Parts: sequence; C-alpha cells; structure tokens
Amino acid sequence: MDSLSAADIFLGVDVGSGSSRAALITATGKLLAIHSTPHSTSRPAPDYFEQSSDEIWSAICTSVKATLATARVDPGSVKGIGFDATCSLVAYTSGTPEFARPVSISPSSDFEDHNRNIIMWCDHRAKDQAIRITETRHEILRNIGGTMSLEMELPKTLWLQENMPKEKWQKIGRLFDLPDFLTWKATGDYYPSRCSVVCKWCYKAGPESLADGRDGSKDRKQGWPADFLRQIGLGEIADEDCQKLCGIGNSEQRVHFAGEHIGGLTEKAAEELGLVPGIAVGGAVIDAYAGAIGTLGAKLNGVQPTVDEASKRISMICGTSSCHLAMSNKPIFVNGVWGPFHGVMLPDMWVAEGGQSSTGQLIDYLTKSHPAYSEALKRAQSLIPKTSIYEFLNEHLETIRTRQKLPNIAYLTKRFHMTPDHHGNRSPFADETIRGSISGLDLNNDNVDGLAVLYLAAIQALAIGTRQIVDALCNSGYTIETICISGGLSLNKVFVRVLADVMQLPVVMPGSGGDAAVVVGAAICGAVAYESKAKGPDAGMGGMLWQAMARLTEASDVVDPEQDLDLVQFYEKKRRVVEKMQQDQRDYNKMMILMAEKETHAKEIITIESSDEDAPRASSSSKLSSAVPRPASPLPQESEPAALGTKRTASSSLESSIKKSRQAPSLQYLESSIHLTTVERAPPSHNVGCFSLESLIGDPDLELMVQINFMIDVEFVMKHVHKSIRDGLRTIVYHGLRITADQLSSMNARIYRQYPRVDMRKVQVSGIGTHHTKAMMLFYTNNTMQLIVHTANMIPRDWRNKTQALFTTGRLEKKVESTGCLSTCAFERDLLEYLRFYDNHQEIVSRVAQYDFRSVKGVIIASVPGKFSGSERNKWGHLKLRSILRLQADIPRECLIGSQIICQISSIGSLGKSSQDWLRGEFETSLNAHRNANYLPQNKGDFCVVFPTAEDVRTSHEGWSMGESIPFKSTSYNKQAHYLNPILHSWVATKSGRDRAMPHIKSYTRVNRRADGDYLSWFLLTSSNLSKPAWGELKDGALAIKSYELGVLLFPGLFESTNVNSGAGSNVEGLHVFMMNATVNDPYPEPSRVLYAEPPAAGTDGNEFDKRDQLHVGIVPLRLPYDLPLRKYNFDKDQVWLIDRAFPGVDDFGESCRP
Repeated sequence: MDSLSAADIFLGVDVGSGSSRAALITATGKLLAIHSTPHSTSRPAPDYFEQSSDEIWSAICTSVKATLATARVDPGSVKGIGFDATCSLVAYTSGTPEFARPVSISPSSDFEDHNRNIIMWCDHRAKDQAIRITETRHEILRNIGGTMSLEMELPKTLWLQENMPKEKWQKIGRLFDLPDFLTWKATGDYYPSRCSVVCKWCYKAGPESLADGRDGSKDRKQGWPADFLRQIGLGEIADEDCQKLCGIGNSEQRVHFAGEHIGGLTEKAAEELGLVPGIAVGGAVIDAYAGAIGTLGAKLNGVQPTVDEASKRISMICGTSSCHLAMSNKPIFVNGVWGPFHGVMLPDMWVAEGGQSSTGQLIDYLTKSHPAYSEALKRAQSLIPKTSIYEFLNEHLETIRTRQKLPNIAYLTKRFHMTPDHHGNRSPFADETIRGSISGLDLNNDNVDGLAVLYLAAIQALAIGTRQIVDALCNSGYTIETICISGGLSLNKVFVRVLADVMQLPVVMPGSGGDAAVVVGAAICGAVAYESKAKGPDAGMGGMLWQAMARLTEASDVVDPEQDLDLVQFYEKKRRVVEKMQQDQRDYNKMMILMAEKETHAKEIITIESSDEDAPRASSSSKLSSAVPRPASPLPQESEPAALGTKRTASSSLESSIKKSRQAPSLQYLESSIHLTTVERAPPSHNVGCFSLESLIGDPDLELMVQINFMIDVEFVMKHVHKSIRDGLRTIVYHGLRITADQLSSMNARIYRQYPRVDMRKVQVSGIGTHHTKAMMLFYTNNTMQLIVHTANMIPRDWRNKTQALFTTGRLEKKVESTGCLSTCAFERDLLEYLRFYDNHQEIVSRVAQYDFRSVKGVIIASVPGKFSGSERNKWGHLKLRSILRLQADIPRECLIGSQIICQISSIGSLGKSSQDWLRGEFETSLNAHRNANYLPQNKGDFCVVFPTAEDVRTSHEGWSMGESIPFKSTSYNKQAHYLNPILHSWVATKSGRDRAMPHIKSYTRVNRRADGDYLSWFLLTSSNLSKPAWGELKDGALAIKSYELGVLLFPGLFESTNVNSGAGSNVEGLHVFMMNATVNDPYPEPSRVLYAEPPAAGTDGNEFDKRDQLHVGIVPLRLPYDLPLRKYNFDKDQVWLIDRAFPGVDDFGESCRP
C-alpha cells in the first residue's frame, strides 16, 4: 500500500440491526474515533421486522459528522469510505437518489407507510416461499447448502410479489441489499457488490459458474439465473432483464469486489455526510464480512499471517446474531452451511458462511424476561462504578462458584441445559422450525442466582451451536485452528472464555476492540478504494484487500482454552445433551403433529357425516373402506395425471361415499425395519434414525458375530466391536474376496495372529458369479439374536460417505416350548434354506433355528448358484419375487392414475442386445406381478432405472474415487444404450440428505399413485444389482443363477394386526398398512393419506366394499433413499457413469477422472 500517506484518513460506515456507526482510522490502522446513532425497528406482527432507509441514512449522517468532530479531522483528509450493513431488503422506486422514493413493504399499513421500506434480515415472513424454492432442488441451491433460507432476499422478493397489490408491487423499481443501497445513495449509481448479490441473491459469479459448469467446463458466465427465477415464480422479473434486482440486469453485469473503487461521493451525499465530494467509495460488504475483514488478518505478536494461515482461522462476528466465515482456496461444499461463494471477500478465495440467527438477542431476551431481572439490574447500577447487567452477572457467577466450592463456573449448569435455537437453526441443520428448549428447571430459578445460571446456560448453548458449525466445516474438508471474534459479545469475558473451552481452540481478540472490528473492516474497504482508484481501473484488485487487512489489523489478546481434562469431558457431555435435546424436540413435534392430524380426521368425518344427507351418491367403484380426509382443495380438473411424488387431494365423490356409521380410524406408527446408514460428511439432521457400524456391532454383550459378505476388512470390522470383548469375540466370516490362494493364506495367518477367535471361510463361486450377499447375524449373552441384511461391504469406504441401507429383525428371543412356539415361520424357513448352501457348517443353521422369527415383518428374497426347475425355481431370484408379489402385492382400484416400477442400483450387467432378452421380458414380468389381475389386468408400471450420472459422481462426497464402487463398463452400456437410455433417471436424494452420498444401496419398489397421494405397493432392499447372474435367467424352463444374493421384501400386508399365538386376524381384516416416504426433517410421514380399500371379494359386484365398524390403521415410515418424483436423464448434459471412461472436470478434491 505504498500509495497511502501517513496523513490519509479513512472512514467506515456500519449499519447494524439497531444502530448506524461511523469510524475513522489512519493509514496504519489506528482507530481515531467512533460514534453510534440508534435507529428504530418496527415489529407489526410475530416474525415481522421492518425499518426505514431514510431513518438509517439520517443516522449515518449523524454518526459521520459526530465522528469527524470527535477526532477533530478535516473532512478533506478523508480519502476513502467503505460501507457495510445487514443483509436486509430495501424497496425503492426507479430513478436517482434525488428523485427515487421508498416503497412500503408493510402489510400492516396496507403497504402505505413508506417509512417502512426495509424487510430486515431476521424477518421470517417468507417461510412458505423459502420452502417452495427449496423444493425446486435447482442446482444453484447447492451453493447455499441445499436449502433456501427464509432470511435471504429471493424468498422475500417472492413474498412481496405474491402479497402486495399489483399496482403497489409495480411501483417497486429497485430492490436492494442494504449495503448496496448505501453505495447507491453515496455515488448515485448502481454498483452492487459481489458479496451481496452472490451470498444473498443467488447471483452466479466465480472463476467458473458452479451452477452451469457442473461438467467441469470453465464456464465464466456471470449473471442472474433467469431459469431459476422463472422456476420459483419470478418470471416477470427475469423477463425484464432482472433490472428490478439491485439495479443491474444480465446485460450489464456490474458487480464489484469488496473495497474495489466504484465511484466518487456525490455533492448531495457529501453535503449530508459533512464530507468532500469525490471521495473514493469502495464496494460494500455485508456486515459479517466486514467483521471478517477487520479480524482475519490480525497479526499475532507482530507476525503477519499468510493467506494460507488465515484460511485456518474462522471469523466469528457475534452481535444480535452470529456469523461464522471460513476461507479456502478451493470450493468446499458443506450441507447446512451457505457457500462456497467465490470472490465475496478476497478475490481469489472461497468463503463458507454459517450462522446463528439469535445470539446477543437470545441472551438479552432470556435475561430481560427473567423475574429477577429488575433486582439484578438494580444491584448492577448500585455498584461503584456502575456496571452493566452482564458484567454483574459475570461477577455473580463467580460468587456462586465460590459459595458452592466448584473449580469452574461451568459446573453450575451440570443439571441445567439449554438449546440455542429459539429463532430456528440457520447452521448446520438449516431448520427454521426448531425452537429452543430448557431442561432442569425447579422452583428456585426465579431469583438472581437462577438468572445467572440461566444466562450461563445460554452462553454455553450458543458456544455448543458454534461447535456444531465448526465440526460440520471440518468434517467436509476445512481445517480450523483459531477463532477470530468480533462484535458486541466479544467484549463479554465469560462468553469468550466459554467459547474457547467448548471449542478447545484459541480465541483471538482484535486490536481495534471487538465491538469496533466490523466498522473498522468497512474503513479498510475505504482504504482499498482509495488505493485502487489511484492505481486505475486496469490494475485489478490483486492482493490489495489482503495486504490492507494484514497491515491495518492487529490482535489485542488471545484467550487460550483450559486444558483441564475434567472440564473438556464436561463440555463434551453437555454437547451430547444439547444434541439429544434437539433430537428429542423433533420427536415431540412429530408426536404432536400426529395427534393434531388424528383430531382433524375425527372432525372432518363428523363434518362429512352431518352433510351426508344431501351428498350425491358415489358409484360403487369409488367407494372406500374408510374415511378419506377432507382435501385442502378440490382435485384439479385435468386429463393428465400429476407427476409421481406430487401431493394430490381426494375428490369430493370419494368424500361423499363415507357412511355415517363410520368412526375415525385409529392411527399408529409401526416400527420400520429398514434404515439408512450414517454419512460422515452429512450434518446430524441428515443422520437422524440412521445406523453406524459401531451402533450395530458395538454392544459389549455380543457373544458371537457371523459376517456374510463379498469384501471384508477384518481389522476395520473389529475396531467397531466394543473394546472390552474385541480380542476374545468369536467371529465367523463367510466372504467372497477374489484373491489368490497365497494371498488368502497370508491374510488368514495375519488375522489369526491378531484375532485368534476369527474364523475365515471363503465361499467358492465359479465363473462370473460372486458371493455378493451382505448380512450379519449377532448373538448376545442374554440368549437373543439379531439378523441384519444390508448393502455395504465391510470395508471403510462403504461405511463413510455412501448411501447404504439395512434391514433388521430386531432382537429375537429363543423359542420356548411351554408357549407352543417351536414351530417355524416362512421367514425362518427361507433363511435356513439359504444358510444351508454354505458348505457343511451346520452349527450356524442349528443355532439360528433356536430363535423365534414370527415377529419379523419381511420376506426373504435370495439367490444361490445353481440351475433350478419345477417348484424349486420359485424359491430363488426374480421368480421368488414374482411368486410373492402375485400373492401379496396390492394395487387398489383407485390406483388407476399410474405407477412406476423403480430399480435403483449401483451397477448394471450385460442384459442382452434387446430389452426383451431379459430386462423388459422375464424380469419386468416378475416386478409387475400383483394379486389384483382380476380387475386390473393391464396395470403395468412404468419401468424406471435410477443410476448416477458422471456429474453425480464428480460432485459426490468422495469425488471421482466414488466411481470405483459403481462398476458399469462401456462395453455393456454401448450394447444396451438404445433401450437403457429411455428409462434412466439420475440420482436425486435431497429429502434423505444424500444428494452427494452416491448409492451403493440396491432397492426395488412399485410406487402407486392415487388421487390423495403416492404410496409403495412393496419395497425390496437387496444386495442384487441389475444383472442376470444375480437375479437368474430362464433357460429351457429352468432358472440359472450364478451368484449369492440376499434381500428382504416388505409389503403392507405383513403389518396387519394378527394374534401371534393363534394367528387369528383382528377386525382390521383386509385393511393394509401403507409404507409412506419420509423426509430428513420429518422421518415420520403425514398420516393423512393412509386409507384404502381391499378389492372386492370374488363373486361380488363391489357394493359390499366395507361393513366393518372400527378401523385400525398403522403407518410404516419408510425413508426412500432417493426423491420422488424421479428426474429423467437429460442427455444434452447428462452422461451415464462408466468406470472405464475418462470424464472432464475435477472434483472437489482437485482430482481428475482417471479410468
């Protein structure tokens, strides 16, 4: 920064939630003066926060003039000015600052109060709009963690368009982010910052556009994503070249880096601010980014960090809310965290942005709403000198600690816990519906001691929330070694101490003072603006901003974490408590939703009954066996059915068929036996209800473990066994490793030396067959056992970041003769018959036969090598599946709208030159089988295959290396492309949180569509890929199978209520359970579309559809690994993943595709 003179002064302006500040710094970074002027906020309704741009500008002018006066600085010595502000939405008419006028955004005034023309960043009115935008699953959402936040600008813009009267909406000529509004007021021209439009508006900018360049091409296009805007409902804006957004259209593309010189101060603005016209104005930034600019370059002990060193720091700006900013020299995607954003701070760096919606605000709220607040405030003000309420509480915590003789104030909350989510969770869960909770209240919490403990618990909860964010960043590839803190809470000694101890990281305090770091960051942008103006527009930004950050900032103090082991363990336990409370709250919400909907069912049935006299009679073909909930809106009158996955409502004719005598159905959730496995790089919310390997085999009561698999790493498996039994656990391993005899001998010897009680048994398979089954049987010391059928090899990479699933029987008791339960059931018979194919080791078969499997809900679908004819062929492969579906698969009469047969796999074999050779011939016939052929003879589901694209692989958690687990070869594809391409669908798994966790799972299902929603007729989880060796091929009337495979089929009839001992059915009779798809945030589906009628009995005309008086309906929540509706391949851009083909582009790890 050689162009700066020691006499040069730079001005920073910071607009926070409650005040506007100005600060002056010298060319060496010395803070000369700072002044703050409050501005007001209107809260006309819950979650509505509104402000006035005129009031804010007036407050800025007051602060600037006061700062100049305090510092006694000649306005002519101020060379540059930088602005930052909250990311709030400002509505204005078109025109220059002199003639444009604010436009009201306030529905409480019928949009007439133009003093309310700002929707604040914390305003949550646009919840529905944000949800709808997220549901588009547009690729650009990947840059904001996959979820559109209701605090961003596009949902608010859409809310305005949908809620303002048309004539008032049309008055809006410009919608600004508040930082860009300020530079417009200062310069008179539209110069939006890259920081604002990229981070908060989904504007595309970068060295390459990630939204358009997913194939790895160097697409440098910038601009508004017009297709996205049209998709979310802002097509009118897109058609007008997006001029309404920040004052720039796609034809102009004038977005600027932080601090880049964008123009000079106008005469009018200079007059209002008390400055000289022409002062260099820099590109504005969001307030949190100004805080990062004012802290991340801070020198420690006079040593200036490098950019690489700064990338191991995280900036934490703690005010009303908190923002966490981390830099990287490459894009790193983190679920639930916004970004990565390119060039929004330093021109060549990527930034990830996490945050907490309420921090200082939460502490204020809890403190001021406590019964003892007035007494505590009175005590604080009575001290000499007077102190703030928070300084008093900090001291009072020490008083309580001394009184209770505790080593640290942290232990005061040993039995008192809090979650920090009172205003939702921005990161890492991206869940605005979650709320705060407190555990440990008693009848003595209403005094000053109780207030102090509540205050401490809030600080600890916020620190744990920060740890959750940092853990998510580090699990995705960031390295965080230091926290650079700024904002009002950085002045709170207890907050900083707790943060350091919870994080176990040093916390760096800025030399400018924590509260001033943000406005100093804005002033640094002013210094950069002056320098870039001096160097001219062709000089480029280069490293100017980083050089200024390192030159003008210095640390004042470093707070190191306490290394006391007891304290570390205390906070680790508290973290686990907080995360359990967060999960418990989700569970409570599900319970209450279910209760509310059950009440709604009852009320709606009463309503229908009361008006049934006048209701038109429905035809017999539309009658239902139970009450159908009243729809929210009539069924759309359309000839074309909606896409699978679209929520549909029941028709009025269905409602009118409900008889007066009907009672509300008794709804209950039945336990699902199929679960996904955890994904390491997914946030905790995406792993709810999922299993890790340790959770399966880590029980210290395990007595015998039998592993049946293709690939197995014994050392890896044993690491997940409880350490107390690891060395002595008897383990039998059946494997299919393709290794030489010498390699096998060497491996067995090595394993025996380390684990002498592990018995390795190689399963011999000839030709192209494989031992592909994946299962484990676990026997426990309390005489119980558990069977788990799953899809993962027993190797590290299969249990980390892939989509896998498992079926579990749960713990099974031994058969007891006195209860008469020594007989076998179909599940047990099928399992034992499969196990008998493993050599002559009868020990396993005889041991399994001791257990009672009659509670298991599932049907074994297995394959074993051989050629089977006659009745034997129906025991294996796809013919076993066909025989079961013909007996059990229901397609009710009202499911005539359509259905899909979905094959979701991780590999495709050689299926023949023609689709009729096998895939669309015998195999499709098996998958289409159902028991309702008497009245639905032609109901053939659309055949679909879900298989990843090359781009899915590239952008996965594992990058190109993931493709090694998807072994589809070019030779097979080229022969079959003509019939595979029309049925291929890409991997989309937003609802399960597994878009980037590529599938190693194999599943098959039939999705039936009814007027009131979609449901699964059956679901099969299996080890079988799409291949003839796995499923079998008919030759000369016999079924030829080459491989070992194992799967479990579920269908609704399995869950009918029956008496275990007698086998007698309950009054449910033929009413079946639905297996509904579930989502990440709500693993339990809505129970509003769960009733349907069994087909009429043979010989009836359908008029006697239902005569039962009482209905019992259960719901089996089944979390599909992929999203409905499916997304077909677009072969203009999608390429089928092939393991032996090189695809363009690098993955997130900088690696190229190498076949």
